[in-house]
Amino acid sequence: MVKKKQKVIHHILLLLISPYIALYRLLKGKNQQITVISGMLLMGIIGSIYYFTPGSDGATHLEKVNTHYVNLSGDEFLREAINILTFQSIEISVDLYIHCLGYLAGGIFGIPELLHVFAGFVLGYFYTKSVILVLKDKQKNLKAWWIIAFIAMFLVVRSISALNSIRMWTGMWILFYGSYSYALTRNKKYVWIALSSIIVHFSYSIFVFPVIFGYIMRHRKMLITFLFLASFFFSLNYNLVSAYLPENRLTEVKTETYVQLEEEGGMQGENKLSQTNFYKKYGPNIYYSYSLIALSIILILFNFKYKLSEATMFLIAAGLMLYALSNIMEFSGLLQGRSKGLSSTFITAANLTILTTLRYYGISRLHFVMGRFFLVLVLLSCIPYFLFHFSYALNMLSIFFFAFPFVSWIIGDGDLSIRDFLVLLFGG
Repeated sequence: MVKKKQKVIHHILLLLISPYIALYRLLKGKNQQITVISGMLLMGIIGSIYYFTPGSDGATHLEKVNTHYVNLSGDEFLREAINILTFQSIEISVDLYIHCLGYLAGGIFGIPELLHVFAGFVLGYFYTKSVILVLKDKQKNLKAWWIIAFIAMFLVVRSISALNSIRMWTGMWILFYGSYSYALTRNKKYVWIALSSIIVHFSYSIFVFPVIFGYIMRHRKMLITFLFLASFFFSLNYNLVSAYLPENRLTEVKTETYVQLEEEGGMQGENKLSQTNFYKKYGPNIYYSYSLIALSIILILFNFKYKLSEATMFLIAAGLMLYALSNIMEFSGLLQGRSKGLSSTFITAANLTILTTLRYYGISRLHFVMGRFFLVLVLLSCIPYFLFHFSYALNMLSIFFFAFPFVSWIIGDGDLSIRDFLVLLFGG
């Protein structure tokens, strides 16, 4: 116990010197408990040096804390929390999660910037636990470069960049961790963890259903495959969906957000950055429209040919059903993009669990070579999307990510993102 505490203290000191080096050390860690604590602290530090790009979700959240939660009384906080739980509050927040974080940062501590620190702690916990869950006991099978490349995709996408839209992608990791843990252990507490994603972001009241359906129908491979393929030829009309929506002010606001944004162009959450570079313009579209479908086909073929574990079948079924949901929700480009983002996590995790256990399936040499060739092609198609998220991180991380993060806390608005520093340094 004393040795564990010492390692945690050493990691905290290392974080204060260089989060970048701490991240490298974290990836090499073997003690799961220390890794989870270190992951939480690392994401919290990253939240503390978050660079608030004007117009970004992060800047919007910070502004709301500044204007509403600073000096908010406890009575007002509780009244608004009750309104949220009864689907009445729409002026400031419709999600209890960010309401609590906003009050904690602005109302109790009086430091609005702490919002992303606290959000980083929560995100770091569930993200680190999810990564451990996927890669647990598979370290000996991580030698091939193409497997390492898939791991890099799983680690980079929706990790640091998730701190911008802190509700949506924190909710994703909570849903993933809770549902996958239940598939592995059948412990009912993980069902409640998965369902708690609805508290983090209201849209998970929709997204939990394909995950639940995927778990129940994981053995019905033909049905899951049929629904996935059929979704490319079928879409729901909003008028049909609206007839089943509850009538309250919250539903009206969410309808305006999700449906009207579609008219401005789908998948906007992925395209808020400048469209000047090819990977920003085409990366998400190539990945969601081609790479992810290719990975899905691999999973379908493998699922029919080989006997997979219950948990892996669940990942496949949930990923395919989330993608199918995105296909039929043409009335909302925003929900489409988010559903595909969720499906990519389940589909990538399913591919990883198979790739790291290939030696147990008795695959012939010919099929192995053909499969590897196809996977390499898919990986090449993922490069623009990988660069997209890498660029995203450069825009939102302070230059003090590499060393002495506490300087960012001191200079405040005088801070620079990594991208801005490189532009200043090289004059590009």
